[in-house]
Amino acid sequence: SRKFCFLHAKFICIALGFRDIRLCRKYGSRLGHASLAACSACSARRVRESEASRPLRPKHANANKFALLSASAYICLTNNQVFVMKMKSLFFVLFAVFMSLPEVVEARNSDSIPARPGRGWAVGLSAGYAYNMLSMPDAYDYDRHYMAGDGFSVSVPVRYGFNDWFALSAELSAVSKNYYSYRMIPQTAYPQEWVDNYYLSVPVYARFSFGGERLRGFVNAGVYAGAWLYSHREGYSLGVADNTLYPYDEAVPFDKRRDNRFEAGLLAGAGLEYKVSRHVGVFAEARYLYGLTDMQKQYIGQIPRYNNTWIVQAGAVFLF
Repeated sequence: SRKFCFLHAKFICIALGFRDIRLCRKYGSRLGHASLAACSACSARRVRESEASRPLRPKHANANKFALLSASAYICLTNNQVFVMKMKSLFFVLFAVFMSLPEVVEARNSDSIPARPGRGWAVGLSAGYAYNMLSMPDAYDYDRHYMAGDGFSVSVPVRYGFNDWFALSAELSAVSKNYYSYRMIPQTAYPQEWVDNYYLSVPVYARFSFGGERLRGFVNAGVYAGAWLYSHREGYSLGVADNTLYPYDEAVPFDKRRDNRFEAGLLAGAGLEYKVSRHVGVFAEARYLYGLTDMQKQYIGQIPRYNNTWIVQAGAVFLF
């Protein structure tokens, strides 16, 4: 405002050492007029560009800075030498401030409010914890018990938002679906086994989002398909001739007659996403993977086994 420009200019003169109130009024008034003229020109230009719905261009910001600096230089050069010396420090301070201030303000304005939340392309990276449960009928292998195992998940999601609430997403995901088992054999030691299974899958799902411009909730629903890449086991086996447990730690070779290395299933998830800026967001999600394919092929004596996995993950997404 006009009052602020003049008061600010007079306070600057006092800070530079002008003890005479008349000098403060005189030179403060000149500096205030220059500052007010530059601010008025900037405000008028912003109104014109707002009406035309065009973004602020850097060359206009540089023109305003040049005009304000020229006005300040004119004040310095048209007065006595004492005033010139005292204004040198102010000139360089104003130069540094006004060269950086418009870019900072424009950067804050451009990043503070997302223009189109959820629309367009986005690519991200996430990682999390996987809790896998091996599902199988109780009628088979009645003396062996299966427990859930801990694992990890790493994903690279890609999505395209059609509007503020709907998007289609696909991922390249690596998940370890592990489990633990033991046998309850009367009057003997208990054999135990930890099995680590590593899968590479491609989930494809629809994403429904809701909420404000910065903080939004979302729900995912879709399918996934992938391949069983590697299996490893370790534990203790019971000796044949004695009641002794023998340790083992080995990779499990695949048997194409027995093992079904293709996996497919359904997925559902929900989470929150927070936009740090227009182009960067962070998110957290809880997801459930329901396996539809048996880990074993059809053969005599087959024991059906299905993976059901909970995943809790967090990551960042880059919006385009």
